[in-house]
Amino acid sequence: MEFLITIIILFVLLLLLGVPLQTLLTIAVILIFVLLCLLMLFFMGTLLFLCRFRSKTVRFCRFQSHPRFDQAVYLEEDSGLEFVNLFPAESVLRSKIYHNAPQRLLLLSSGRHRFAFDRHSILILVLGFLGSGAGLAIFSALLMFLRQIR
Repeated sequence: MEFLITIIILFVLLLLLGVPLQTLLTIAVILIFVLLCLLMLFFMGTLLFLCRFRSKTVRFCRFQSHPRFDQAVYLEEDSGLEFVNLFPAESVLRSKIYHNAPQRLLLLSSGRHRFAFDRHSILILVLGFLGSGAGLAIFSALLMFLRQIR
């Protein structure tokens, strides 16, 4: 929130100093474009990271408290190992998403760290990748439009 207020104050100060509005809008579009590129790289990297995972049958075990959010913990019954979901647990529809029935998940065990990706997390990854790609296309078109009217 403080970051947004700082950006607004900086925007107003630059307007008062005589910087043209079109230049400020172009800078804002470029910054959003760069942030969308970073977001798309994050989702792409995470999707590539999923290639190292294997599919196993697990059961939902419990929620683990994290300083900022809860995480779902799944139990692999064959080995008795617990796998923590990398994404935060949903607060809406918890009873529908996290149930005790056996389900297939993508699991990764690397050393003492064990991670899980449930269907909901994979859906978020795919939608985030597609959404950031669409946003990137929109802001690319906007950036080209702003360059043409100069």
